Amino acid sequence: MFFPALARVFLAASLLLACSSTANSVLTDAAHVADEAAADVIVPGDSVTAEVLPDTTSPALFRMWYDGFSNPPAGPTLFLEPNSVNGPNLITLFVMAKDLGDLAGTAFYVAYNTELLRFSNGQNLLNFGDSGPYFTSNVVKELSPGVLTFGAARFCKDKIPWGSTDQCGGIEVGEAVKVAALTFELLGSGSGSLRFPKGHTLLLRPDRTAVEAKWIGGSFIIEEMEVQP
Repeated sequence: MFFPALARVFLAASLLLACSSTANSVLTDAAHVADEAAADVIVPGDSVTAEVLPDTTSPALFRMWYDGFSNPPAGPTLFLEPNSVNGPNLITLFVMAKDLGDLAGTAFYVAYNTELLRFSNGQNLLNFGDSGPYFTSNVVKELSPGVLTFGAARFCKDKIPWGSTDQCGGIEVGEAVKVAALTFELLGSGSGSLRFPKGHTLLLRPDRTAVEAKWIGGSFIIEEMEVQP
């Protein structure tokens, strides 16, 4: 069995929809995630500021400065990295992962400020297999205002996922790779945070043991663009 607290996250991500009736269980306390303490974020020393520049084809009202991390700590880590250019009033942030070793599935929440950001779309970028006996199942959606849920895992076409130890295998995650792309619309000026709430993160190896990792969020500032005469 999964670890109880983490299993609820994995089920909430709907990864087992096609293969298990237990996937109908969805967390009901997700609306409270955005109110968790800021201590949920692990903050290392090094940081870098990246600006999302406006598209020249149409005017932008806002721009965002994201305080991320240029040198994530050693060992298994997930963190956010901003895209450099993403059009007017939009920003795409990549969820990055490194030093995870063999991985068969992951699920997590991302909490953000709804008065400053509106979720536009998301995409899974972690391919657990798409040919032969394997396929990747994934979901990226807004679970409740201010909370996104992401899940992706390897599945076997002819076997029940997680039915026995090391049944479907996994992939190797060593150097930093992109896990997901999350695009937000900028709604107004102000400061806020993007974070991975504790208790709602899961990394599983092919033998169904959990990967212990650091989950690093960051802070941001949105400012209004100067109107050119």
